[in-house]
Amino acid sequence: MEIIIRPAGAADIPAIHRIILAAFRKYADVLGLDGQVSALRETEADIAKEIVHKTVLVAERDGEIVGSVRYEMITEDVAYLTRFSVDPDVHNSGIGKLLLAAVNEYAARQGAKVIALHTASKMTPLVRMYYGMGYYIKSTSEDRGYIRALFLRELAEEGLPDLSVLVNH
Repeated sequence: MEIIIRPAGAADIPAIHRIILAAFRKYADVLGLDGQVSALRETEADIAKEIVHKTVLVAERDGEIVGSVRYEMITEDVAYLTRFSVDPDVHNSGIGKLLLAAVNEYAARQGAKVIALHTASKMTPLVRMYYGMGYYIKSTSEDRGYIRALFLRELAEEGLPDLSVLVNH
């Protein structure tokens, strides 16, 4: 079994869309937020725009796309991670960890000192994985109708950059 993490291309959009829908349906079900999770309203055209403006990575296992993640450099030293999703049929196979490790590597090469992301604090398996990958909870909010945690992964030792840019994310 060969797993490759690589930048996404236009041909990957249908598979990315399929995986996002499957992964975020599960997320919405756990939170009881049917119809309120923005990832479930995303279209293939939206993903095409994201590929142009963000770094979008896919995990390919034996030639099939089984996961994806996006991030953008919102300042010169802060990367913001979104749409982290792994096909539910291959959860707990290490693919998510490989995707996160790739984000660390790619973002660090672009100058990121910290990677930030939001997720529901109720998503216990995700929370455990993020902690295991060196992330920690910086704060929580309920602005989306559930307890949402802001996770950080520091890539540099000199302390945190200005994180005020995360207020609107």
